[in-house]
Amino acid sequence: HICVPPPEEKARRRIISTALTTQRLVRNQHARKFVEDFLAGATSGMSGADVANICNQFGLRLLSALSLTNVH
Repeated sequence: HICVPPPEEKARRRIISTALTTQRLVRNQHARKFVEDFLAGATSGMSGADVANICNQFGLRLLSALSLTNVH
C-alpha cells in the first residue's frame, strides 16, 4: 500500500493552470488569475485528480452559464 500525499499549492496551481489552458474558457488574464487563486486555495488537501475534476466541473458550469446568457 503506497500513500501519496495531496499536492502542495504550487503543484495545485500547475494542475489548475493546465486545466484552464486546455479548456480555453478564461482568456482574460486578470479573471484567470482570480480563478487560479480561488481554486488553489479552495482545493487544499485534495488529491491531484480531485483538483483536475473540480477544474473540469468549473468549465462545464461556466459553459452552461454562458449558454444561458446567450439564449434569445
